[in-house]
Amino acid sequence: MQSDRSVDEVLSTAKLAGLKLKPNAGPVQVLKFSPALNSVDYRLVELPPQLQDALQTGEKVVFRGDEQDEAVLCSQTETHEMKVVDLSNTMLLCPRLSTPEDGSFKLQSPEDAVERLDVCASVSSYYELRPCRPRLTKLKQMLKLTAYRGPEAENDHVKLYSLEDLLGSVQASEDELLTALQHLGAFETNGKWRVLDIQYEEAVFLSILNLLDEKMWSYESVPLLECYALLEELYPRLFPT
Repeated sequence: MQSDRSVDEVLSTAKLAGLKLKPNAGPVQVLKFSPALNSVDYRLVELPPQLQDALQTGEKVVFRGDEQDEAVLCSQTETHEMKVVDLSNTMLLCPRLSTPEDGSFKLQSPEDAVERLDVCASVSSYYELRPCRPRLTKLKQMLKLTAYRGPEAENDHVKLYSLEDLLGSVQASEDELLTALQHLGAFETNGKWRVLDIQYEEAVFLSILNLLDEKMWSYESVPLLECYALLEELYPRLFPT
């Protein structure tokens, strides 16, 4: 459609098409296709009510996953998988298009009788969001690679992970990630999240049992400070008492 049509020309064309337009009801919007009509710069996402509420209240909503992962969308508390749904009809995206239901759909001046708008893109699919369980396999792998095996096994060349590092790779909401860390027995030291190596944990546990036997302490009432002091040379503390 030509972009320099007058109001009368647009009304005449509409009349030939069998449409009844009221010239004073609002501006006549003339659409013109953008050269970038088939670009992939735009995506449509259907948001469930809880994500709409999160966005409207200013809560952070982020896409998570590495390049090889299928992206998920996470709020503070939930993870949503994204599925492509094909549309039966192609939709045209026009950012400034208005309708009679809009409060701004009225003539401000005679010069505004014709508005020329660009159709910026066409889409034939959208993303549907479905709640899903957090994907924690990568979290377990990352923690296993950095498991604490004692001070003599520490290596400055091994990358350790902060909470932000984990959020950047693990496909889970922050609340779900913190819950998973708790369930895995992980701990934070010097800003990095670790787990104990199973063999190191077993060695510490056996040393405690031997100490209980040696000191004839009750299993139900262990003097922790004395226990720490006696085993500290073998197993230095990770946390201050």
